Amino acid sequence: MPNHHTNPIGSVIAPYASLTSGAVMVHLGDNMFTDEHAIDAIEKLCIEEVSGILGTKGDFDLLLKHASNFDEDQYEHLKWISIFESSGDQPVSDDYLNQLKKALQLEEIFVFRGPIEASYLVNYRTLSGGFMGNVPHVEAKVVGDRGTSDAKILAAGSRGNLKIKGPHVSSNFYNNAGLLSEMVDGNGFVSTSREAVMTQTGAITYHAAQVY
Repeated sequence: MPNHHTNPIGSVIAPYASLTSGAVMVHLGDNMFTDEHAIDAIEKLCIEEVSGILGTKGDFDLLLKHASNFDEDQYEHLKWISIFESSGDQPVSDDYLNQLKKALQLEEIFVFRGPIEASYLVNYRTLSGGFMGNVPHVEAKVVGDRGTSDAKILAAGSRGNLKIKGPHVSSNFYNNAGLLSEMVDGNGFVSTSREAVMTQTGAITYHAAQVY
């Protein structure tokens, strides 16, 4: 599990999940950017009876690299992992997820996706169930005019300005002065400065952030 201040997974998501669910949080390493961190994390799985891991694809790339060097009972307590994807990253493939499931003896894999200002949490999918829609308590809409609270919501398949709403959402305003006057509209939706396309099922294709 990453636990450094620049990563929303370590600084926001994991502590929140621990506090709200009663889970016991085990620190597996400051990050998994090295082989040493990955090996240390795998060694702790059985000792600490870890049942789930949060991380990015880069973290799990290293775990996957070393997973076969350990006996299967090293993963006896591990049941699930959650991968967090930035909206600018290429989505992980089902083939990759199946590799992780087999190597780590997993029951389920969750993949969360969204822009960094939503801590990568807008919608999600699972390996067993596919696309699951928005994360609970999160709303998203694509509008034609990002600067007004009554902007028209565009039809499915139309490209427009993405607005999101949720308890964990902040606006991407750093070095983007144009957003300071329009961060949150009257309905609580945050301007992300990103264009996006939403399908009828709620799946979102993200485009690059705009800078003003």
